Amino acid sequence: MKQAWRTTWIAAIAVLAILVAGCGNSGSQRDPESLPGTQVQAGDASSANARVAVTIDEIGVTSVTPQGWTETTAGLFAYESAELGFGAIPSSSAPDLEEEGFELVEQLAADGRAWNLYDLEAGGVIVRLAATEIGDIAYFVTLQSPATLVEEYAESVLLPALEAFETGEIADSWRILDDLDPADGDLQDLLDELIARTDLPALGVTVFDGETIIETAVSGVRRRGDPTPVEPTDLFHIGSNTKAMTATLVATFVDEGVISWETTVEEIFGDVFPDLDEGLAQVTFRQLLSHTAGFDVLEDERTFLPLLGTDDDLPVTERRFEIAETSLTQPAPHPAGRYEYSNVGYTIVGAMLEELTGTSWEDLVQTRLFDVLGMRSCGFYAPGTPGEVDQPWGHFDERGGEAIDPGDPNAELPHALAPAGLVHCSMSDWALFLQSQLRGFQGSATEIISPEAFVALQTPAESSDYALGWVAVEAPLGFVITHNGSNQRFTSDVLLVPGENWGALVVTNLGAGMAAPTIDAVGEAITTRYLNP
Repeated sequence: MKQAWRTTWIAAIAVLAILVAGCGNSGSQRDPESLPGTQVQAGDASSANARVAVTIDEIGVTSVTPQGWTETTAGLFAYESAELGFGAIPSSSAPDLEEEGFELVEQLAADGRAWNLYDLEAGGVIVRLAATEIGDIAYFVTLQSPATLVEEYAESVLLPALEAFETGEIADSWRILDDLDPADGDLQDLLDELIARTDLPALGVTVFDGETIIETAVSGVRRRGDPTPVEPTDLFHIGSNTKAMTATLVATFVDEGVISWETTVEEIFGDVFPDLDEGLAQVTFRQLLSHTAGFDVLEDERTFLPLLGTDDDLPVTERRFEIAETSLTQPAPHPAGRYEYSNVGYTIVGAMLEELTGTSWEDLVQTRLFDVLGMRSCGFYAPGTPGEVDQPWGHFDERGGEAIDPGDPNAELPHALAPAGLVHCSMSDWALFLQSQLRGFQGSATEIISPEAFVALQTPAESSDYALGWVAVEAPLGFVITHNGSNQRFTSDVLLVPGENWGALVVTNLGAGMAAPTIDAVGEAITTRYLNP
């Protein structure tokens, strides 16, 4: 259930691939499977020389990060509200950064190499980008941090990274789009070529506007080692793209006046959790859905891992209730109001709705979203029949892309996490939801939720790009809304551009750890094909 702040699609709109890796405010899009680790504040005297060598294989770069900074996606390292990213792009494709809104602030030499330093400010956050060219490649190192800390981080984090910066051989996967013209042929041709050039088992893309499917195609096989081809109607797991569905589900109750976005944990659980933590008691639906409730990534060892259990030893609603009780009866890992990507928070939202209604989150999503929108193929957990290749199998990136039978316990994350990211859909049925969202973001008053609710869904929390189930950012094309997801067996990505009445989704049956370079390339190809012809 990975969520990144700046997907390649946004980077493609900006014509700057490094913004994918280097300028997110992510937990990424943070993998729920990645522990934050023991971290050292940049600028602390104790951390002045605490550097850790890092290598980004995709672009053949080595450098350093401060001790304890966590790699959230390839080449992107995070600590609290700051991120350090490394990226590259062919020099011929590199944009004029000043035309893209960056301001040149300094030229410096680090270890004998010349760098141009640029700043881009948005919402109290500064992106400082260092750029240099080596041969036919433009390399970038980016630092994103609150404006109040950018100079401290530039000195203690960015400068040491530039001084240690070395380049080597670029991985073949990074050059997926070399000599490939996204405008050539139809979408099927493009996907067939990408499958031939990469190790993805299967790949699907649907491009749409608010009313129609513009183009759709799939390519590849349902399972490695089996010739059965994927079909346009096949089911793909969408991971954390489920979060927009959970946020929309909450909105249906807000519209009915049953709750508000500011309804607190205490109002739902106050009578059933006598030991409710005083601070968490006042956390709201809005904070939980925007990752600002104070919870951590999935592996909060104090509150979460001991509760996951197995999927057959406790009904899923009881498991969620237990997770909520344990998580809410001790202080949160972080103060409320600070962004920390958290699958725990969305699991608690599911438990709150279940306590409110006496109905499982799965049944609520089915009746209030899927049935209403006609999303007949949508369901939960790993798709397909155990032992059969009747749907795409997930391919587990932590096992080198091994195909996982849908009946295998390793085919899915624990089912209690469903509100955070365990829905599967056909591309056409997922597009029905996304088209409704696209129309709603354009102001439609005839959707599943009200225009006011759509405003809430697209309004980021303070000092964050994360709204409610969506990442919402300004880009050169205008306002864009995006998210991606992965359960490490499947990967999905979506981009909505309301001002252009345009959207696209990408799915594959390979986990993001291995699929990310290709998904990035697909996003760049699709945006180039349709938005930058």
